[in-house]
Amino acid sequence: MAKKRVLGVVGMGHVGAHVAYALAIQGIADELVLVDQNEQKLASEVQDLRDAVAYMPHRVTVRGGDFSDLGVCDVIVNSVGKIDLLRGTHDRVTEMDFTIPAVRGYAEKIKASGFDGVLINITNPCDIVTRELALHLGLPRGRVFGTGTGLDTSRLLSALARQTGIDHKSITCYMMGEHGNQQFAPWSCVSFKGMPLDKWAETGLTPMAAQGMQYAPAIAECPAYLSCKVRQVLSLGSHEMFLGEVVGVSVQEKYFAPDGSLHLEAAHLVGYSHGVYQRCGEVLGFSGYSVANPDVLEKRMAGYWK
Repeated sequence: MAKKRVLGVVGMGHVGAHVAYALAIQGIADELVLVDQNEQKLASEVQDLRDAVAYMPHRVTVRGGDFSDLGVCDVIVNSVGKIDLLRGTHDRVTEMDFTIPAVRGYAEKIKASGFDGVLINITNPCDIVTRELALHLGLPRGRVFGTGTGLDTSRLLSALARQTGIDHKSITCYMMGEHGNQQFAPWSCVSFKGMPLDKWAETGLTPMAAQGMQYAPAIAECPAYLSCKVRQVLSLGSHEMFLGEVVGVSVQEKYFAPDGSLHLEAAHLVGYSHGVYQRCGEVLGFSGYSVANPDVLEKRMAGYWK
């Protein structure tokens, strides 16, 4: 029989209630143990979640409890806070006057419950409270950690996606530092579709969505491109061969002649051979060149030389 997945949430304020709701709706836990000093609010949140999961395809048991009930949890989310302290200020360190005494008041109770899982801290100031919990719980290194600037990174990612029009899945970026006034965005670590921010600026090229692709970009200035997806990789000893499927084709209209023929020589293509880039362009022949009669040969080649 599979082990029951039990998760606890300490602090059922605005954030804690959202965490509990997400855990219940996604079916991440088999049982949720919720803890809050406001018994009436706790009872209301428990009932709301029980009502919400009634129509879910999975089963989740939701119950209110005390710190002594957290010993059975695999993971605890700490979200205790007092949002009123931030009225008129954005300095999250202000919350420390409440959150640090609160943590010191119940960390020993969690430890006494026999809790031996992982604790995730959301409470601000995030890094300071996380350290305080780690010191008091006495869990092995790596068992207590905070969300840090995870939310801030998500906000930056969303803002960049809106401003550039590039899918957020194709953007890499990070916020670093302390969640709050001491965070910053290291722009040297930002990339769009795998290319650093300054690379796009230096080349003057424009990334755009490629046909049939979710992440890899096409270049708007490119005369033509094929979208390919790797389907198989064959090891050939000294190197590997990638077998792919063409899932999209695009050619700029200006490279088509009135008769529908394609004239990519006008794109001034560049070839690469043995470490050297060479310009391509001169048409030397066509399919059937060696067997064409003189009249056809003259007519076809004259068209290429225009």
